[in-house]
Amino acid sequence: MDLDLLLKICLLIVIAGIGFKLLKVFTSMIFKFALIILVLLLVCKFFKLF
Repeated sequence: MDLDLLLKICLLIVIAGIGFKLLKVFTSMIFKFALIILVLLLVCKFFKLF
């Protein structure tokens, strides 16, 4: 019984860790995407000035 509970807890921790890692990767991807859009907008404005 105790071993089964321990196994479930370990599994939960592993799933939580994987979820957190995926979330981190996802948020960094969104940040990079936003940064690229910002750079493109700045480039467009820069070329419109000339």
